[in-house]
Amino acid sequence: MENYRNPAPDRNDFIRIVVGVDPAIGGANETGIIVAGKTADGHIWVLGDYSLQAPADRWAQRVRSCFTSWRADCVVVEVNQGGDLVTHLLRHNGSSLPIRNVRAFKSKAARAEPVAAAYARGEVSHGADMPELVAQNGLIQTSLVKITQMAKMAHHLAFQMA
Repeated sequence: MENYRNPAPDRNDFIRIVVGVDPAIGGANETGIIVAGKTADGHIWVLGDYSLQAPADRWAQRVRSCFTSWRADCVVVEVNQGGDLVTHLLRHNGSSLPIRNVRAFKSKAARAEPVAAAYARGEVSHGADMPELVAQNGLIQTSLVKITQMAKMAHHLAFQMA
């Protein structure tokens, strides 16, 4: 996966930056928080993995911090678990964050296929060192059944950047 690591373009070169959130309800699992951007040539950049295992108020604060520091366009939230509660929590912690809710209807493996194909075509780069994310993402190429948070969020983020 190291061949996907490239120096990220300057912030002004991105036509869109989003913060993706795959919330863990109950705090036992890791909440996936990924920042991704799209350049004018259509290339997708995974700019940072800010995932953490923490109570909801802490990960909501991290989402707000990512949104602000990256000057993101919106926050994309998978609402399969928690639904309106997640959106309410983020609005409470970030007041005016623009939030787009997405709901996953396909299986994890089906959502991983377009992500794996985009990587194979060289349409995705990692703009920062993210050893844990790269290790997880390696599973996409070796086993679509063992999909990870990255593939789920990349699927949603890619459609939000279209």
